[in-house]
Amino acid sequence: MRKITQYLLAGCSVLLLVVVIAVCLIPFLVDPNDYKTDIAALIKDKTGRDVAFEGDITVSVFPWVGLKTEKMVISNRLGSQKLPFISVAKSDINVRLLPLLSQKIEVSTIALEGLTLNLVKDKQGVSNWADLVAPNPVSPSNAAATAVKPDTKNIQPQSALAALTVGGIAINNAQVNWDNQQTGERLELKNIHFTVDKFTFGEPVKIDLAMAASGKELKFPGSVKLTSDLRVDEKLDNFVFSDSHLEWLDAKKLASGQSLAITITTPNTAVNVTKQTLKFSGLQLQSGDLKFAAEITGEQFLDKPSFQGTVVATPFNPGIVLKQWDIALPTMSDAKALTNLGMSFHFQANPDLVELTNLDVALDNSHGKGSVTIKDFALPAVVFDVVVDAIDVDRYLAPPEKSSKPLVSPGMAFAAGTFSFPLDWLRKLDAEGKLALGNMTFNRMTLQDLHLTLSSKKGIVKVEQTAKQFYQGSYSGNLSIDTRAEKSFFVLNENLTNIHLEPFLKAIKGDAKMGGFVALSTQLHGQGSKLKEIKSNLTGKVDFFLKDGFIKGFNLQKMVENGKKLVKGGALPVDSQHDQTNFSEISGTATINKGLLQNNDLIANTAKLRSKGKGSVNLNTEGVDYNLLIKLLKTAATTTTPEQVHDTPIGIHLGGTFSKPTYTLDVAALLTDKNKAKIEHFLDKNKVKIDKLMDKLDKKLGPGVGDLLKKIF
Repeated sequence: MRKITQYLLAGCSVLLLVVVIAVCLIPFLVDPNDYKTDIAALIKDKTGRDVAFEGDITVSVFPWVGLKTEKMVISNRLGSQKLPFISVAKSDINVRLLPLLSQKIEVSTIALEGLTLNLVKDKQGVSNWADLVAPNPVSPSNAAATAVKPDTKNIQPQSALAALTVGGIAINNAQVNWDNQQTGERLELKNIHFTVDKFTFGEPVKIDLAMAASGKELKFPGSVKLTSDLRVDEKLDNFVFSDSHLEWLDAKKLASGQSLAITITTPNTAVNVTKQTLKFSGLQLQSGDLKFAAEITGEQFLDKPSFQGTVVATPFNPGIVLKQWDIALPTMSDAKALTNLGMSFHFQANPDLVELTNLDVALDNSHGKGSVTIKDFALPAVVFDVVVDAIDVDRYLAPPEKSSKPLVSPGMAFAAGTFSFPLDWLRKLDAEGKLALGNMTFNRMTLQDLHLTLSSKKGIVKVEQTAKQFYQGSYSGNLSIDTRAEKSFFVLNENLTNIHLEPFLKAIKGDAKMGGFVALSTQLHGQGSKLKEIKSNLTGKVDFFLKDGFIKGFNLQKMVENGKKLVKGGALPVDSQHDQTNFSEISGTATINKGLLQNNDLIANTAKLRSKGKGSVNLNTEGVDYNLLIKLLKTAATTTTPEQVHDTPIGIHLGGTFSKPTYTLDVAALLTDKNKAKIEHFLDKNKVKIDKLMDKLDKKLGPGVGDLLKKIF
């Protein structure tokens, strides 16, 4: 029995030797180039694609079973024949022969030179590789064969993969072209160099990738480099990337001569294909002074991708970062504005939305918290809820012109801010949310405990705002803007309650000619494409009431007394530089038509005077044209009798602007027959001093009074 076994072993050894010798002789006895047509026909039968071998095919057998080809071209599918599907300038692959006998596969370096892959999706949405990956239908002819197909449940492909070793992969000078004819999108990946060290399942392998990306719709073309250590299990389930480093370098040069660079590093990235999970640990992103750190996990990334994690941005100077990106910041009122920004947030994202929660942002001296959600990326809809402690918006706006300090309400300031955005952008804006600010300065106004509610959809923007503290009073208003037409239409309603007028005017204008506590309500509307145009077409009504107020620059009581003394022929007193008129109340209603405010029921009372008036104010030029008719209080009202006033009125004309008002005594209103005789007697008696008197009247009562008296008398 032992001899029989020895004979069998010897026979098998001889047979194996004969097979090895025969295999080794094949390359010398058979030229594979003689079978190019047969090989091409076989590939055509299996894939439906034509194959052209434009160079020699070289086969080696021992100790490596090898195949080398020169230029090889695989045609595209029917209807996409302009470019080949794949072309390879050179290829080289070798498998060690003897390990095959022990069911082990040892592959040397797989080398591809000049690989070009052209991927196309036609206008009907069909890709040029769809026919290669589509399952083959079962035909009646092979139905029986399928029915008797052997049981493969016990076959373990993982065991075969575990025996696979690849000495490396080297792909050089490759190119991938993507042409989406449905969308017009084109992408080119050129100069691709991809190398992999010796690969064994379960062991780390070094991978290195470099390429240049460009394309018609690619906003940021540039070069990409990736290095990483990769470990793959034999089931092809778990992929672990270690010490990964990705660098993107912009193809365009900045003004500095340098290219914008972005680097992403992560010490560990784990991907499980079966469970469809991934995890980025310790991810770092940096571009110049901009640095982000993140922890990210993902689920169902093949079926319904979902990602979540935390992101932290190290405080940086946005001005410097934007300068590094060749983006010029507009000139702002404060040179130190936008010099410090840091943030952190938790996020959840899927193909339909991105949700930012636990948002914490520090911008210069401002600190905000809240949440932001963006839905539907094709037509983004934004939902937000943010709380900010304090912000000075004026710091970030362009420096105001010294001569331009328009007097506007908070609502008009909000409207101006809204119209600073392009109308096309406002028409597309889909947003809804709340913004609470502890303190906000805007258009030189300070509002405290401010709450804004925004709703914008289908071209209609609505903003509701309330400020519980606004110059010792309160403010509420609502703004609606309809941008659907060529010229926008807006409606503004406002209520200001018990506002301390003097500090309010000082904040906006730098000086205050008036003071007191004012209550004001407005109902306004206008139309136009820009704020200036809308302001010139402004229409609506205003109700106002001022109590315990004053107007600087003139003393109404003194002007009345001067008029009386002039009538009686007395001397005029010397005016004070700090004259002002104190009012117990000023009230009235007004209408606005195309930017011109008209008031016909003004009431202005002091302790000793009762005034009525009417006039207009041009809201575009701030020009004032008012006439007051004033009567002196004779006796105050009692419980049983009304107050009594003198019959002779005194007229005052208010002109100029809000910033530079003028006040002129209307002398003609004094000229009753009796008073005119007194004035004539006074003038005859003082002819020598008449010119000096006229000059004095001009200075005391207003410009032009002297000339007016000369014409009258």
